Amino acid sequence: MRRPVGGPSTMRAQLRRLIEIGAGPNVAIRIVPFRTGAHAAIEGPFVLLCFPEEHAPDVAYVEGAMGDLYSESVEEVQR
Repeated sequence: MRRPVGGPSTMRAQLRRLIEIGAGPNVAIRIVPFRTGAHAAIEGPFVLLCFPEEHAPDVAYVEGAMGDLYSESVEEVQR
C-alpha cells in the first residue's frame, strides 16, 4: 500500500478494488505493519496441508515464479 506500483491511477484502482472486496461479509483485509518484518507469504502464496495421521507429515505447498514446491521437512514447513 505504501510502495507505488504502476503509477497513481493503478494504485487508485487497486485501492478501490480492495475497498469493494473488503465490503464482503466473508472477507477480512489485514495489513502487516513494517515493524513486523517479512511476512511468510512475501515470496508468494502458500498452503499448509495438515493431516491428522501420525505417519502423514504436514506439507507446505508454495507457488513461485520458478515453479511450485511441495516441502515435507519439518524445518521447511515451520518456516
